[in-house]
Amino acid sequence: MLWPIIILFAILSAVLLSGKGGFLIAGYNTSSAREKAKYDEKKLCRVTGTGTALITVLLLLSALERFGHSRMFPIILGVGIPVIFIGMLIAMNTICKNKSPVSVPPKPRDLKKEKRSKALILGFIAVTFLLVGITMFTGSLTITLDNSGISLHTSGWEDKEILYSDIQSIEYTDQLTPGRRVFGLGNYVLRAGDFKNDRFGKYVLYSYNRCKEYIIVETPEGTVVFNGKDSEKTKEVYQEILNRIPGIVPAADT
Repeated sequence: MLWPIIILFAILSAVLLSGKGGFLIAGYNTSSAREKAKYDEKKLCRVTGTGTALITVLLLLSALERFGHSRMFPIILGVGIPVIFIGMLIAMNTICKNKSPVSVPPKPRDLKKEKRSKALILGFIAVTFLLVGITMFTGSLTITLDNSGISLHTSGWEDKEILYSDIQSIEYTDQLTPGRRVFGLGNYVLRAGDFKNDRFGKYVLYSYNRCKEYIIVETPEGTVVFNGKDSEKTKEVYQEILNRIPGIVPAADT
């Protein structure tokens, strides 16, 4: 789910590192010609581009399974991004300033250029909101049953494999409070990762938010809870799992 934002930041970084794109820098793009003359625009763009490139790297690492699921990575991300922003602000107000500001005589307003700049800014904002919207309001959970076990796959998070031989008990319920997310992802469509509630303590959840019916599986590694897109799909998966594990006695459905 982070990939649209990562791509956007990568493009933004490339433009700024080339020394162009001053109109994308908040505050600078609305300054008067006299205020802009106090700064070296190319340096300003490159400093900003360096900052956004570092943020892009952090976001990229968070999207990769090897790093993104490390328990320490949320701390690194939470500290790293503010530090990058602080560094950018310091650099903008020191090395990016002209030591001898050039005197800029008043000149007629170029209305066409202003309109073009505003259109580019509005376009960039629109694309940003679109990508954030895609990230927050899309997502899918795929449940695959094969001969050996259950595979849970969701966009933006690691897959979960459950062997039939590891299933100690299974239950179908519509009386479950997911609790709070400890580590994982969540948007308006689905949730995935480590959660904690009063019933299980810490457990693993892969679920659609709108579906309030769940399959609960107990394994030696702990509790795994998941569901389908709706109650019909969830019941279908539950029955199929029972059919694939001869002799298992489901817990009393709740």
